[in-house]
Amino acid sequence: VLCFNLGFNSKGKDSMNHWLYFPEKKYCFYRVGFYDNILGQDRMSLYVELGFPKYERVCPNEWLGTVLKDLKSAGIVDDSQYIVDFQSIIMNPAYVHINKRSIVDVVEKKKLLAEYDIYSIGRYGSWTYCSIEDNIIEARDLAYKLH
Repeated sequence: VLCFNLGFNSKGKDSMNHWLYFPEKKYCFYRVGFYDNILGQDRMSLYVELGFPKYERVCPNEWLGTVLKDLKSAGIVDDSQYIVDFQSIIMNPAYVHINKRSIVDVVEKKKLLAEYDIYSIGRYGSWTYCSIEDNIIEARDLAYKLH
């Protein structure tokens, strides 16, 4: 997954959504998230995720123009808005891949780590599908357990 973090000069039209999915093939991205709506900011701040096959070589600079064009086409960005700052990151892996073998492996490794007072939690630490809220609850529960 190639993720662009984009900061714009002004607020966008969408002030309600935290993220939107785009299943249409006409867009290069599949998800756009609105940091500004989550944080209540007065300038639009987005994350934009593009999916690629595992072994495809991806050059972020080659995709920025297409991302901006598709954001305009989707009605998220208009002609008065321009980028103030941006960052790109390639997330590999971007999502956990769970199977029977990985479940057994995670249980064994977490048990071994716990013997040394090392606790692995969260999406990657527990190798599980979860939300941010799940991570907060898991961290809180571990903190209570340790104190």
